Amino acid sequence: MVSGVIKGVIFDFNWTLYNPRDRCEVDGATRLLKDLVKEDYFLGIVTKDKNRERRGIIDSLKFWEYASVVYTKGKKTEKDFEKCIRAMNPYLEPFEVAVVGDNLLSEIYLGNMIGFRTVRFKFGEFSEEKPGREFEKPNYQITKLYELMNCLK
Repeated sequence: MVSGVIKGVIFDFNWTLYNPRDRCEVDGATRLLKDLVKEDYFLGIVTKDKNRERRGIIDSLKFWEYASVVYTKGKKTEKDFEKCIRAMNPYLEPFEVAVVGDNLLSEIYLGNMIGFRTVRFKFGEFSEEKPGREFEKPNYQITKLYELMNCLK
C-alpha cells in the first residue's frame, strides 16, 4: 500500500480517457473527471500529438474544462510530466500526484521514476503487456476507470 495524500492526477489520453478504436471517450471518463474536480483534485492530461489530431478530439470532448493538457511531439518524457504538474499547480510535489495510464513504459515506468503513485488502467492496446522491470510495476491496477477513486484515498 502506498501512503500519502494525493492532490493531483495526471492522465494518459489514448486508451485511458479515449478509445481510439471506437472513437469515443472511455466509459465513465467525463463523469470521473467531473467527480475528481468536485473533490478538489488538480487534473492534467499528457498526450502525444504530432499532427494536432488529439487537440481536436480533446476540444470536442471538452476535457480541457477539467484538466490542464500538455501535448508532446514524441515519446513522453519526465519534462512533459513536470510541465503538466506546473500547469496543474506549481506547488505540487511528485509524491502528491498519481499518474494513470495503460502503457507500462511511457506512463508507469516514468511515473515510478519521478516518484508518482502509479495506476495502470488495463484497457486497450497494451492491456496484455507484463512488467519486464521493477519500475514497470504499478502501485495499482484497475480494469474500470472509476475504480481509480479507490486508489487515491
